[in-house]
Amino acid sequence: MKFSKHEVAEYLSIVRDKNPVHSQIVPGQFAVEMAMVHQNISWNNFKVKYVEPIEIDEEIDFEFDGCNHIIVSNSIKRVKIHILKN
Repeated sequence: MKFSKHEVAEYLSIVRDKNPVHSQIVPGQFAVEMAMVHQNISWNNFKVKYVEPIEIDEEIDFEFDGCNHIIVSNSIKRVKIHILKN
C-alpha cells in the first residue's frame, strides 16, 4: 500500500493538522489507523512506537505478528512503526 499526496492532504484537512513536515511524510497516526483498518483490528488500548517516518508514495506493508503486535514496514522490510496491544 502507498499513501498518496492527495490522501495525506485529505487526512490533514480532516484532522486540521498544519504541520509542514507532512508535506513529505505521512502522519504517524494516519498510518496507525490504516494499519488497524487493513488488519481488521479495533483495539481500545494500544501503544505505538514510531521507528522511522513513512514517506509519501513509499510502498509499505502491514504484518500482524501474533495476537497483539502489528508491524508496519516498507518494501525492503525496514520497520517504520510497531503497534502493540495493551
